[in-house]
Amino acid sequence: MVGEPFKMLTDESDPESDPIVQRQTMYIHNENYFDNSIGHAAFAANAYDASKWGNETLRTSFSMTGEYRILRRIKDKPSTDPKLVSYSYYSNESETIVRVHRKPF
Repeated sequence: MVGEPFKMLTDESDPESDPIVQRQTMYIHNENYFDNSIGHAAFAANAYDASKWGNETLRTSFSMTGEYRILRRIKDKPSTDPKLVSYSYYSNESETIVRVHRKPF
């Protein structure tokens, strides 16, 4: 529901137990998923765009109706050796879909 708080549980583990050095999130909002859109969320992209990755914490509510694709990824640091910095990679992207609607009349 619009404005209703929710909690999204995530797992940020690394199989090799490397320290996680970066967490990124991208929101993609389809405001036309339901009829009678009330607008596009300013913080969200319209479609996947690699430049839209951000370091913000996960949101706990949405003020606009529609479908939100929430993409997340992490980056680990497998070694403190400067020669191995190029081995620090982003994880695969995980995706969660949240559909937000208004209270029925």
